[in-house]
Amino acid sequence: MKKIIILSLILCFIFPFSFSSSIAKTEKSSLKSSVSKTSRIKIKDPKLITIRKINSVDADLYKKKLNEDKVKYKQIKSVLNQDQFNLYKVTEKLLRANNLQYQNWRVGIKNKTEDVNAYTTAANLIIIHSALYDSIYNDETALAFVVSHEISHNILNHGQKSYEIQYKIKDLESQAEDMRRREEAIYALGDIAVDLQISKLCKKLRLMEYQADKEALTLMARAGFDMKEASNALNFLDRLPEINSIYDTHPSTAKRISAVNNELNILNINALKAQGQNNLYNSKVINVKKSSDKKTFILEAQKEFKHFSYVAEPQDLKLLEKAYFQYREKDFDSAQANFEQAYSINKTNYIPALYLSYIDEYNYYKLHDRKLIKKSYHWVKRAKKIKPNDKNVLKQYNDVKTVIKSKKK
Repeated sequence: MKKIIILSLILCFIFPFSFSSSIAKTEKSSLKSSVSKTSRIKIKDPKLITIRKINSVDADLYKKKLNEDKVKYKQIKSVLNQDQFNLYKVTEKLLRANNLQYQNWRVGIKNKTEDVNAYTTAANLIIIHSALYDSIYNDETALAFVVSHEISHNILNHGQKSYEIQYKIKDLESQAEDMRRREEAIYALGDIAVDLQISKLCKKLRLMEYQADKEALTLMARAGFDMKEASNALNFLDRLPEINSIYDTHPSTAKRISAVNNELNILNINALKAQGQNNLYNSKVINVKKSSDKKTFILEAQKEFKHFSYVAEPQDLKLLEKAYFQYREKDFDSAQANFEQAYSINKTNYIPALYLSYIDEYNYYKLHDRKLIKKSYHWVKRAKKIKPNDKNVLKQYNDVKTVIKSKKK
């Protein structure tokens, strides 16, 4: 018996890795089998979404053009004071990079005011109060955000919409004041109803601020500003005291910063920058002249852009492009979140629902969770309701239905 024990110990000493090695081989082969199964799962992609191609300008030609522009800027600098020139440079770059030279733009700084603000009017006037300008004049990106926010209000036709809402609010306030004067109990309910209507109108004004912030980021990306610093102006405003209520015309700064950061995650910044470089390369420096009021200055319209009108890219299409890029990179969690958001914005588009069905089906084969194939079926049914005769939708519908039926047997 002792001999047998000694022999077994000797064998273990001589071949200490023989048993562990065979276990490791088994684990490896099992892992390989699992990986190969996952890799064999096909990612469905009928290529229904287009990712914009980045057609960059030749670097040397672009550099040459920028040097030519510098000569023109030197001439313009002699017409304006230093603060006006700072504002001109930022505004000019934003307008040219986005092909917005189709009209005259009046720009200026309103002095002797402690109101930290900026505004635009329907007459293409952009004014920055000196209290705001003096706080950010040496931060080009912050200044660009303020200017592009006001440009966005203009090109999104917020001036007219805001005017109509403000008119309704004044009318309602007048009605409420009249009710209060009467001091009769019966009018108390009417007063509450008026306040409710005013709060709804203020909500529309806040929505326009979010829209202008988001469009401002697109304008800035085309103009090549540092998008990592895009929220600098808002970070400055966030340090100022504010009291929020349902009657505010602007969202809280914290909410605006959050919305800006979300938008930055969606934008295809490289494609926008390349597009802007093309626009800058193919356009001339915008001429400037002093306004008749002697306080503002005019960036003059260029004839070749007179028939141009700006069209903002819908939010759901931005999300679709981002989600599709993530889908192709197999970043399914991020793709799923963006496809869902795109679908929630536009429920008449079947494409996000179809791709959500693809994601859940892929994850079902990978994780073998029956809930996922049911989710896949849920999404393809939505796609089918929107586009009942689409061949890709019908194929996915039949594929998923077949899997569900087979699991019931």
